[in-house]
Amino acid sequence: MTATASSEAYGAFDRALAAEAQGTIPIERVWRLFEESRPPPGDPDRRRDLASALERAAAAGAIRLPSPANRKLWAREREPPLPVWVRPVRPGPARATGAKRVWHPTIAAAVARIGPGVRLPAGLDALDDWLKSAAHGAAPLPVRERSYEIFGDEKRLEVLLGSRFCVEGGLSADDLRCYRVMEPFVMKGFDPSAADAIALENLATYDSVVRTVATRPQGMTTPAAVIFGSGNQFVRTCESLPARLPQVRRLIYFGDLDPEGLMIALNVRRALAPRVAVVPWASAYDVLLARRATPVEPLDPRRAEALSRFFDDGPLRARVAETLARGARIPQEAVSRVELERLLARDRNG
Repeated sequence: MTATASSEAYGAFDRALAAEAQGTIPIERVWRLFEESRPPPGDPDRRRDLASALERAAAAGAIRLPSPANRKLWAREREPPLPVWVRPVRPGPARATGAKRVWHPTIAAAVARIGPGVRLPAGLDALDDWLKSAAHGAAPLPVRERSYEIFGDEKRLEVLLGSRFCVEGGLSADDLRCYRVMEPFVMKGFDPSAADAIALENLATYDSVVRTVATRPQGMTTPAAVIFGSGNQFVRTCESLPARLPQVRRLIYFGDLDPEGLMIALNVRRALAPRVAVVPWASAYDVLLARRATPVEPLDPRRAEALSRFFDDGPLRARVAETLARGARIPQEAVSRVELERLLARDRNG
């Protein structure tokens, strides 16, 4: 990829950071913006990819990173370290050039909901122009097609709709007569009447669970589907679950016991709430915690506690927080197919 193409590819991520209304963006939100903007992976390790993107954005003056000397502001559970927050660098109040503009009622309502002193995201003027000139009677389009119509950039509107301004101001795709096209995930369907499904972060565990469920004796309960999350990709693709599996009300999730794995679970829970309850496969995590861990950089206890919120209060949550805080990670592949068969037979009243 040429330098020009690379710069354009990462532009969506930079715009996503710039569109955030808050002054400081936590790393969990940065991860989600990075995955949603989908810059091409120059490195198979997405953590290294994110670190490179942040270094490039900081070098370009688009963001500020915490001081490397302050170890509490960097997550060092494994290399490369990541900041616990980033801060967009803004040239000045975003409102300055449009302070006297009379907004279309749809935008005016969003400004009123979010309150006085709101930082208006870039691109709002173009959106306002489109609402005033073309919105009436416009045919419904996918978000990316509408985005190109408004901005000449197919990704710009997705970034804007995901910003804090639009989320808290209640400005939605419906207001712009467009709709999201949900990315599908890989799954193996089983019982179309079942109200729960199982999602696995990694491929080997997905295959083991599929094989196990497929060979269960007739008459034994099975999930609606077994889903391959494919790591962070599931944060995006999970939003197609209600349409593809409308009967499912509970998603049982199992992934790596490390910060990235738990961030995926928490982001999926946030994306599907309140339509689908996302819960940990508690018995699988219980077995995982008994396996040999890989030493990594200890996690700040406060962050370890925040990540452990995926689990209900109790001994399992406390053990997860303690494992992260002492500097350990355990891949989900540490629970073998034989053990998964036993857990499925027991947990599903086999």
